[in-house]
Amino acid sequence: MTADTLFRIRHLYKEVSDLPAKTTEFRQVILQLPDEAKVLRLAYQATCEALKARETWLPWEKLAHFQKSMEMFAEILACHPTEIEVRFLRYTIQKNTPSILGLSTNTAEDKREIIAHFQTSPTEAYMKASIAEYLMKHEHLTSQEKAVLKIA
Repeated sequence: MTADTLFRIRHLYKEVSDLPAKTTEFRQVILQLPDEAKVLRLAYQATCEALKARETWLPWEKLAHFQKSMEMFAEILACHPTEIEVRFLRYTIQKNTPSILGLSTNTAEDKREIIAHFQTSPTEAYMKASIAEYLMKHEHLTSQEKAVLKIA
């Protein structure tokens, strides 16, 4: 069940950026993750907190949701610094935050850590492929970084 639930969550994460109506379903599926996937459940809940910023039009509420999300990610990464999926989620949220706000403070660190632990991470091949695809599309990567992200 965990693998199916994780696959559904990961698929929904791709959809919620373009289809905000999927956010409610996304939140509900996250709650189905068992305790054995607690780190990912917390990371996806932090992602949901960031998504709440889209649901309000008040700037200070948008900022409050974003900041709470980043605090949640910081707590998770303090205990699990090499978890590439958690870093990827924070990375994508910050990358999609308007740069003029100056809130994308961890993108370089997250990219560096994702690449450093990519080959040794126990993250499933499907998710690794998604991470690699995203980075190849949205980042300027060195030839060494591209080589690391190649899935065998």
